[in-house]
Amino acid sequence: MLATSYPSARVTNFHTHQKSVWVTIFCTSIIQVASVLGHITNLTEISLQQLEYVTRLVEDLPPPNPPITIPPKIIDSEYDFIIVGAGSAGSVVANRLSEIASWKVLLLEAGYPTTNVGQHPTLPMGLQLTEYNWGFTSEPQKNICLAAEKHRCPWPRGRALGGSSAINYMVYVRGNPDDYNRWAAQGNPGWSYEEVLPYFLKSEDANIPLSDPNYHGTGGYQSTESFYTTELGNAFIQAGQELGYPLTDYNSPQQIGFSPFQATTRFGRRASTATSFLQPVLNRENLDVLTGAR
Repeated sequence: MLATSYPSARVTNFHTHQKSVWVTIFCTSIIQVASVLGHITNLTEISLQQLEYVTRLVEDLPPPNPPITIPPKIIDSEYDFIIVGAGSAGSVVANRLSEIASWKVLLLEAGYPTTNVGQHPTLPMGLQLTEYNWGFTSEPQKNICLAAEKHRCPWPRGRALGGSSAINYMVYVRGNPDDYNRWAAQGNPGWSYEEVLPYFLKSEDANIPLSDPNYHGTGGYQSTESFYTTELGNAFIQAGQELGYPLTDYNSPQQIGFSPFQATTRFGRRASTATSFLQPVLNRENLDVLTGAR
């Protein structure tokens, strides 16, 4: 069977799904802008300036990356590895395993590639209201999600190539080194911070001016950048310095301080694991990708 061939009903549903995604994101974007600006029918001069500013940001973005297209291939009856889920882990595993040309790798994904609009960094909330999200909710607990029905908050998880990295807010945070060291001490060899750091460095292609070069790599598949900071964000950073806190790189061991966001973006566009690790290697002869797969 062809990786990109589906029954006619599936194709029709897919195109309908794509159209509904665009409509949902467009409507949600209007709501997001309106919530920032206040009542759309009573725009003040400041609000108009903000609207012009947002519009200018969108216009100044570079052209979108080419969409992910799955090359048609015959699905074999046997594989050395079958990876279930092309998410934040699955896309990376598929890339690394298929580096060995003698290994046949099949990657299965229940969702589909996101559209170009999914690359826009201001639209994760809109993406999370589409079929790119599994739509899970948290388990009810007495003292959480007090404003939510039955105390269950939305728990977004991606159903697309790239998984949750295709719909998240793109903040690049590795975690605290002590956590990794604790995992290793609890009987998980290979998980100390010293042992995992080389893999972070290998994967990363960093463009982060305010960073510790000993803890960031270049030339890897995953692009990371400094996120755009508004005047208000800069004011918070300045306030922290006035209180005696240093400017710090929170992805280094020194995590107490103030810092702009680091983001999984490339030239201001979302860089999911699908666009970072999967898209560059889709033409490998030993790698097959099947979307819409259960």
